[in-house]
Amino acid sequence: TATPYTVNLRQGPGTEFSRLARIPAGSSAALVGRNAANQWYQVNYNGIVGWVSAEFVVLSSGVNLNSVPITG
Repeated sequence: TATPYTVNLRQGPGTEFSRLARIPAGSSAALVGRNAANQWYQVNYNGIVGWVSAEFVVLSSGVNLNSVPITG
């Protein structure tokens, strides 16, 4: 869930990558991957797969990051 702000969905795991979309605050996306440092999460938001900063994400309770594949 994007919180507490609207979050940029980026082409890659970093602010240097272009923005694909914006996820409104309070909206959720499916977690599909992460980078090795767990600083960026790859998500699927309404069919758009991109990256969001972990700083602006609240994971659902019970999510085990160790089971999420490293994709970037």
